[in-house]
Amino acid sequence: MNAPETAAQAPDPYRALPGARPLALWAAACLAVHAGETACRRCPEICPAGALRVADAGPEVTGDCLACGRCAGACPTGALRANGFDGRPKLPDGNSPVRIECWKVPRSRSGPDALRVPCLAGLSVARLVELAALARGVEMIDRGWCAGCRAGAGARAQWEETTHQANEALWACGVSPATGVRVVKTPLPEAMRPEAIPSAAAEITLGRRAFFSRLRGELARHGEAPPVARASRAGPFPLPGRKRLLKALQTLAGPSAAVPLPAITVSAQCANHGVCAAACPTRALRTQETENASGLMFDAMTCVACGLCVRRCPQGAIALRPATLAGAFPAALTRFEKRLCAACREPFAGPAGEAYCVQCATGQRLARDLFGPLLAKQEALDEPFPPIR
Repeated sequence: MNAPETAAQAPDPYRALPGARPLALWAAACLAVHAGETACRRCPEICPAGALRVADAGPEVTGDCLACGRCAGACPTGALRANGFDGRPKLPDGNSPVRIECWKVPRSRSGPDALRVPCLAGLSVARLVELAALARGVEMIDRGWCAGCRAGAGARAQWEETTHQANEALWACGVSPATGVRVVKTPLPEAMRPEAIPSAAAEITLGRRAFFSRLRGELARHGEAPPVARASRAGPFPLPGRKRLLKALQTLAGPSAAVPLPAITVSAQCANHGVCAAACPTRALRTQETENASGLMFDAMTCVACGLCVRRCPQGAIALRPATLAGAFPAALTRFEKRLCAACREPFAGPAGEAYCVQCATGQRLARDLFGPLLAKQEALDEPFPPIR
């Protein structure tokens, strides 16, 4: 009898993107797969080579991938994964921080204990917090090469923002700013910077047997992915990035660790159409119906701040706020009492003073738009002639 499958033996949900061996996608965790290409365009917008586009089946490689991993570092759900970022660092002695260096920096300048990655901007918030949980802080070594690097267009701004978000999460858990993530400027001559990011094979320093064992595992895990159909919205939405972040914070501060989470506000312009909830790919925003009322519920823990609800709201009633420590549990955002529609006499829940349900109000508005001018003209023709004097 086979032993039951453990978590360590579970199949890897990531599959390599055709044409880009360094990149793999967990399709079920991709916003574009769930809600269409307009739901999220973060990866093509961040790609310095313009080598990605988003289709209904998720991101596709259309050009020369630089293997910098910046798309994966910026992915709001963790659906993209890039090779070269998940190596376990050699933990320093005592209270020393983990040092992170770019692959382009010569090994002789990095030192034997540095964690080397393809690009500093490819590190996600979750990965930085994981590293901070292993040692006394993290140092991002800035060699001053980003401006001249092919992968460097906007890279510095990206990894500085990631560093800021990681520190916000760490400080919320009581971690001292002195042991968080910090940038250390240690310039090197520009002439030492190679043109391309070195290959993964050049970075592997394992023995022969360990190298081929890892290579077989990588090939099996990142086999070419078959075409992906639009994922079903049934069941929970996987959020591997959020899961990694929460696990790392709980390692630092215990099960009750605070997590900075997105927040939204709804103005009085809300008409309770539910368009925002229908558009939300992670179901962080959803409608709640009771016998006498209906409204919106919000679960910040599953919100990835994609902004789709903001863009889809017909009334422009939703605003996305910066991350906050409040609202970690589902909370009611709106509540509308039910009453009978003045036209169809069916119960509906809408803004105070609204006499018609959405369908009837829409029908009346269309009628006014289509026939209003004709009716006005007819009324003008039907007016009696002025009396003859």
